[in-house]
Amino acid sequence: MFISFLKDIKRTLCLQKEHAQKKIMENRIIVKLYGKELGELYGENGRIVFRYLSANVEPSPFKMPTSNAFYSFESRNFQYTHHLPPMLADSLPDRFGSEVLKAYLASIHRALQSLTAFERLSYIGEHGMGALEYFPQLMLSPHGDNRDSIDLSLLLKIGKEAENNKLNFQFKANEKNMLERIISISTSIGGARPKAVIGRDGSGNIISGLHTKLPPGYKHEIIKLETENTRGYGRVEYTYYQLARKSGIIMMPSSLLSKEGCHFCTQRFDRTEEGEKIHVQSLAALQFLDHNQDSYRIEDIMRMINHLSGDQRQIEQAYRRMVFNVLSANRDDHPKNTSFLMNRQGRWSLAPAYDLCYTYAPQQAMWSNVHHTTVNGKNDKITHADFVSLGKEFEVKKPDQIIEEIQDRFVAFPALAKENGVSAEKIEIIVANTQKIAKEFNAEKNIRVKHKPKNGFNL
Repeated sequence: MFISFLKDIKRTLCLQKEHAQKKIMENRIIVKLYGKELGELYGENGRIVFRYLSANVEPSPFKMPTSNAFYSFESRNFQYTHHLPPMLADSLPDRFGSEVLKAYLASIHRALQSLTAFERLSYIGEHGMGALEYFPQLMLSPHGDNRDSIDLSLLLKIGKEAENNKLNFQFKANEKNMLERIISISTSIGGARPKAVIGRDGSGNIISGLHTKLPPGYKHEIIKLETENTRGYGRVEYTYYQLARKSGIIMMPSSLLSKEGCHFCTQRFDRTEEGEKIHVQSLAALQFLDHNQDSYRIEDIMRMINHLSGDQRQIEQAYRRMVFNVLSANRDDHPKNTSFLMNRQGRWSLAPAYDLCYTYAPQQAMWSNVHHTTVNGKNDKITHADFVSLGKEFEVKKPDQIIEEIQDRFVAFPALAKENGVSAEKIEIIVANTQKIAKEFNAEKNIRVKHKPKNGFNL
């Protein structure tokens, strides 16, 4: 049965290639934004070149303005983007999605490393996050119907096996269509943890989230799956979501789905209520940063906001988030966890906050014991005085009051976490470490700190 299943997949792939592979082999991709041709990606003398075809907006204003016609990214600094323009590489899956794609390719006797950069974008097609679309497409599954259901059990099985590097797609033949659907919704999104793009209604029914138009009552969401390695993580993230909202931080509506575990679900900010797409770029893409290595300055993020929108309310949002991240021990503040949105008219805004959760492990890897967004040049032991100075520099109204408000909100963490089912052991660890951070934070409360010279941000 499994051999028959593989033959079906191969047959499907061959049909797709009849229409798409010729152009793929010619190394040419057309990039569309909001339904119009934005540019083309092509191979020239062994390198990848991007050329704007037409644009009345600036989809990557800092590093890839439309005033320059051609861009190429051949240096070793861009190995992390597969030498694609970071604006486009932002569409590619991260660790989890790549594991799923690798297993799928292995089932048709291909290696992930053998994929060209053009093929990687063709597999994303028109189903990626944001509004960028890539043609021709190499579909992992047929488009299907916008009511196509998703088998949560099979999705969890794939998530668990991919997380443990044991995914090989040895499934029953009658699971073929569902499997193809799950592959597609799992490879259309970034992130290290197992997750997928779904549609979900108020009763918890799950369908594929690949279609822009969902049936009435369904919302575009991202589901973060609870596995053995992430058990209890969703409950903590939901508690942090509640505390962040109470702290005046804008986030998309989120909830817990208690089916075969407890999974954190959040509405997508790159889709409107009507299902229309919104262009999104991470800080990493806008500033050409490798989120696995590079850090960034909160001061430069606030300057970016001022340059893109001139909206003081958005600057205050960035300020609130950074205070919250420091006090709540969220060290996962790398450049892919801040994003910006651009509407059809070319107006930019700071995207709602996301991925706010406890990620502090002082005895473990460097990644989780320091911040990746710095304040006053610091990635650790950031103080009240640092934030007061930051607030004054960027004309944030009543910075002391904002800090106090967020500190007061976090006092409710133990009770709220218990109510959400977080284990007593986890609560104890988080409380101990956040109290330690709070003590260091308030040590210089009455000391005036001078901000260091700023030289990181370039228009």
